[in-house]
Amino acid sequence: MRKLLVVVLVLALIGGWSVRDDLHIPGIGGGGSTMSVDCAHVDREACANMKIGRKMNADKFGDQYWSDLRYIWMHESGWHQDAVYAATSDYGIPQMHDKPELLQMTVRQQIAAGLEYIATRYDNPHKARLFWDCRGHWRCCSNLGCVKDKDHGWY
Repeated sequence: MRKLLVVVLVLALIGGWSVRDDLHIPGIGGGGSTMSVDCAHVDREACANMKIGRKMNADKFGDQYWSDLRYIWMHESGWHQDAVYAATSDYGIPQMHDKPELLQMTVRQQIAAGLEYIATRYDNPHKARLFWDCRGHWRCCSNLGCVKDKDHGWY
């Protein structure tokens, strides 16, 4: 037993241990169903942030858009609230442009700001992902032949 504990601690310290950490939220989707977050290959901070994000996304858009939101923000920030991309001045979990104040916000506030941006600009995370897949990011830009945001009339 002692050897097993030592092996587990060593693996955890060197980062060689991948953990599946599920969050179960009663009552989502009706009838006592649960939502889970697959936290394999992410650190505990990102996992905790994803759990909050999944619940907030379900409340705002519906859980059917979770995979789209997870995909975008995993590529943008890895779900880290202190992420900064200095080359473009993008900040926080949603990597919002020219919004350094996001770094002073709580995780819930960052996620809420990002979800509101998506709702305003794209209607839902799926449309934001279509844009992201085309451009490699989900912020507003224009390019013929590409999905554009609401302000430019396509999506």
